[in-house]
Amino acid sequence: MIAVIFEVLPREGRKQDYLDLAAQLRPALEKLDGFISIERFQSLAIEAETRLARLAIGNAAVAFGDGLAILPGIGPFDRIIVQGLLTEIPENLLAALAVGGLLVAARPDPKSATRQQIARITRDEAGSLEETPVCASRLQALLPGEARAL
Repeated sequence: MIAVIFEVLPREGRKQDYLDLAAQLRPALEKLDGFISIERFQSLAIEAETRLARLAIGNAAVAFGDGLAILPGIGPFDRIIVQGLLTEIPENLLAALAVGGLLVAARPDPKSATRQQIARITRDEAGSLEETPVCASRLQALLPGEARAL
């Protein structure tokens, strides 16, 4: 199962582009055993649920909620993709990562106070975590909480 946590604020007039891009993920989603997107904006979650139903995508779901506050017992996820900067990785997010799983998120660059990088965080059989930088990034920090509308 894969979980995706987005922190995105589409530019004015670009909300439909955001939703269209999400719809383009269909071919990739159909190949997965399961996929859940945790969306902090209720208005976007409702639109995404409607679109998934209309497209008859049965192995994907959208949950309205705080992606930083994943409840205990949810998961484990083989992959967690965070579309935002995590200065600290919440323990509950790490607990939801399966053994052999991969979490991808923007992280502060330890060599610079102003830069960030995409990092791969893996959990091995012993439960140890390893963080590997992938490339530079410029994403906003993931904000806690929920919002009713974008």
